[in-house]
Amino acid sequence: MTLEATVRAGLDVPGRILFIQEAGSTAYGLTVAGSDVDYVGVYVAPTRAVLGMHEVLGTATTGEDAKPDATIHEVGKFATLLMKGNPALLETLYVEDGYEAGDLWAELRAHRRAFLSAKAVKQILGFCQGQMRRLDENGGLRRGKRGADAKWAYHMLRLVGYAESIVAGDEITVRAEGFTRQRLLAVRRGEYAHGELVTEVRRRIAAVDATKPWGLPEEGDRAFLNDWLVKVRETLGREA
Repeated sequence: MTLEATVRAGLDVPGRILFIQEAGSTAYGLTVAGSDVDYVGVYVAPTRAVLGMHEVLGTATTGEDAKPDATIHEVGKFATLLMKGNPALLETLYVEDGYEAGDLWAELRAHRRAFLSAKAVKQILGFCQGQMRRLDENGGLRRGKRGADAKWAYHMLRLVGYAESIVAGDEITVRAEGFTRQRLLAVRRGEYAHGELVTEVRRRIAAVDATKPWGLPEEGDRAFLNDWLVKVRETLGREA
């Protein structure tokens, strides 16, 4: 069964699917016993609905408790969030396998470096700090316990790595490998104490901030994304 068929079996997506991927720990190479496969994608609403008086669904989702868990953004919302530097959507341009897409997505993917911007770094660090706040509010990371706190912690560590890569002039790597993967899995298994991990991440965030100005464009290539979005609507919106 294709990824699209799997998602459509449990979710009514009101348009053509442009891109869909296996997301979460599957995409990161961090699955453990009991891990589920989540899906993230982009769909194209019918152009008639976009231009008319119909309400266009920005995001179709099965909800957190559904199996499979799928989140599919309408391409207009996707483009808006990508311009803001949303790390979850920036990742969609960098997955190397476990996805389905056509030529239009390949055009955007070929231009992906243009969205590694200062705004993206700020967003990524903001998400990283958000995970840190969740940990603090939940009583910290408990050594020896696998749970939501360990998951928040490995996302925090993963995201600060994205920021470091971008300001260094590199692309992000979604699927963790080698030492990085082993360390993230150790964090997920609860093998780190709260204090040592949070102290490290705060230090790494400060180091990223200390490299300003980053020599990055302030935001992604808006003109390219606008032209691409129009092309997508002209091509797939008529067929939806």
